Amino acid sequence: MSQFVLILLLVSACGRVGFTASPGDAAGPTDSAGPTPDGGDADASLDASVDADGGGGDSAADSGRADGATPTGCAVYASGGVNNVRATIVRIDGSGARVDSPAVTEPVTGLWGASDTDLWGVGWGGAIAHYDGTTWSPVSGAAVETWRGAWGASANDIWAVGGAAALMHYDGSAWTTSVAPIGGTLTGVFSPDGVVFITYDRDGGFAIRRTGSWVAVPSGTSAGLNAAWGPAADDIWVVGGGGRIFRWNGTALAAATSGVSSSLRGVFGSGPSDAWAVGVGGTLVHWNGASWTPVASPTTEDLRAVWGGAVNDYWAVGLGGTVLHYDGSTWQIVPTGTTDEFFAVFGTC
Repeated sequence: MSQFVLILLLVSACGRVGFTASPGDAAGPTDSAGPTPDGGDADASLDASVDADGGGGDSAADSGRADGATPTGCAVYASGGVNNVRATIVRIDGSGARVDSPAVTEPVTGLWGASDTDLWGVGWGGAIAHYDGTTWSPVSGAAVETWRGAWGASANDIWAVGGAAALMHYDGSAWTTSVAPIGGTLTGVFSPDGVVFITYDRDGGFAIRRTGSWVAVPSGTSAGLNAAWGPAADDIWVVGGGGRIFRWNGTALAAATSGVSSSLRGVFGSGPSDAWAVGVGGTLVHWNGASWTPVASPTTEDLRAVWGGAVNDYWAVGLGGTVLHYDGSTWQIVPTGTTDEFFAVFGTC
C-alpha cells in the first residue's frame, strides 16, 4: 500500500493558526494536467529522485545541518510522502520523536486546524484524516479527488480544493463536494473574513467567493497561480509561475515585483508589513511592507509551502525532506531524517 510521511514538529514560538500549501510539481492520481504557459504549475508527478526505499538519504544530522527551535509548546506540522511506498506519521515534541499509525494511505497535501485537538489533513485519492490531539482517524464520504490545499475560517467553515475544479466544504458535521465554475486544477485556498479566495493552474487563475457566488478575477497573465494569503480580505497576496506576485486590494489585482523568475509555490505572513513567498530551487522572497526582496536560501530544493507564527518564527517545507526554520535573522535547515517530499506546513498553539 502507498504510504505518506507526516512530520509533526513542535516549536518554541507560535502565533495564530495558519496554513499555506501549494503542491507544485506533485501529481494526483486522478488528474494529469501538464505544465501551464509561462511557468504556471499544474501538478505533474512526484519527483523521481525521491528515495523510495526508506527516505533516509543524506540525513540532516549527517550533513551538519542546523536545528531550528527547541520544541516547547506550539506545534508545526509538515505533510507529504511517497506515493505507493510509505504510510508513516512521526511526532516530534519536547520528549523526542514518536511514530504513530497512519490514518490514510495517500500523501497528505493540505493541512488546517482550529486547535491542537481539531486538525484536518486532505490529500490524494480523496484522502481525509482528522486529528483529535491523540489519534489521526480516516474520514470517509468525500469524492475521490486529488485534494491539494485546505484552509478554514473556523472549525465549522473549512474549504479544500483539488483537481478538476473540485471543491469540498466542511460545516462542522460533514464534508460536501462541489465544482467551481472555472476550469483547471485548483491549487490553493484562503478564506479570511467570510470571503474565500482560490488559485488555479491556468489563465492567471484567481477567483473569489462572496455571498455564495464565485467570480473569476483577471490577473493579466496566462501563468497559473499557486497560493494566496493576506492580513485582510482586501489585502491579499497571490503568487504563481515565473516569480509572479499580485496584490488584491478588494477590487482588482495589481502586479508586484518579486525580484525572482522562479515559480513561487507558497506565501504566508504575520501582518501587513511582513510576509514570505517560497518556490522552486529554494527560492525565498520577503515582503517588508514596501517591497519584495530575494533572500539567501540554505537549500536548492524546491520549496512547496510556508507558514509563520510571528516575524521571527517561520517554517518552509519542500522536496527531499526539506524543512527550514527562520528565527528572525536567518533561515536554517532542520533535520527530518527523511528525503520524502513535503507539500504542506501548518502551525497551531
